[in-house]
Amino acid sequence: GPHDLWNIDPQFINADEFNFHLQNASPCIDAGTYLARTTKAGSGLQIPITDAKIFIDGFGITHGDSIQLEDQAHGVEITQIDYASNIITVSQPLSWESGVGISTTYLGTAPDMGAFEFSPLVSAIDRLVDTVGFKLYPNPTSDVLHVIMDMDKPQRIEIFNYLGIMVRQETSREAAVFDIADLPTGVYFVRCDNSNLPVQRFVKS
Repeated sequence: GPHDLWNIDPQFINADEFNFHLQNASPCIDAGTYLARTTKAGSGLQIPITDAKIFIDGFGITHGDSIQLEDQAHGVEITQIDYASNIITVSQPLSWESGVGISTTYLGTAPDMGAFEFSPLVSAIDRLVDTVGFKLYPNPTSDVLHVIMDMDKPQRIEIFNYLGIMVRQETSREAAVFDIADLPTGVYFVRCDNSNLPVQRFVKS
């Protein structure tokens, strides 16, 4: 179009119907930039960054942003932000170098360009029953879904609708609680980073 900066088709699923999720071959996958960077090396829970205004800590109302450092495999939740000092406090200790990129959690080698992070569609073959180490309850449910795991490190937990579009995401090691009250009724699928665990399904009533 006339306002195209790169003259490249981003390969949205269906822009005419305002579905701006990315297709599998989209050039926007892993092509985004980091929202902020660390200002000095360190370790622990408090991370000094270039601009904390990009993120939120939930303001005591909801969960804070789930963020991920460049070249680290898992995200952590922001629990507090000092906007005056540009320092974010996270839920689990990390180590980092100066100038490391920070983004909301992403899949792949870097954040994607666009409003939605690409995630492969959940296939019908993956829809398995409940198993030891990865449990959902209650099922069916109408407002809240509990996910219980027994992992040695944090895992990204994702919920997909029947179209394979990710509608919820959180990082946890043992348990996560998802507010699903606003989701339409139907069948949903829950996937964990750990490839040894099956994709599971639940019914939103």
